[in-house]
Amino acid sequence: MVIDENQPFEANLNAIAHYLDNLSIVALAISITLELKKKAKDFLAHDERLLCRTKYGIRFVPHTEMREDILKGLHDEVGHWYFNSTYSFLRDLFWWPIYGKKWRAS
Repeated sequence: MVIDENQPFEANLNAIAHYLDNLSIVALAISITLELKKKAKDFLAHDERLLCRTKYGIRFVPHTEMREDILKGLHDEVGHWYFNSTYSFLRDLFWWPIYGKKWRAS
């Protein structure tokens, strides 16, 4: 809704109420945008792939559906290594949130 300067003040009350109702939504959207921008600083998209900058270097971020297959592949095809060896190999190639905790738990 837009305030029309040619209308009496009362006629613009709906526009003012709409603006005030949506003010918190706008503030929330700005807050979310700033948080996403802060989190996104370590990521980049390249050739339709998501990459993450880690303390170990740039790592590929696989889609959620691919992660279990990656873990199985490392375990079954590369060898039955100890956790730390397999974790290091995984860490050198990929990144996704908390893979160490989830993997160790399974």
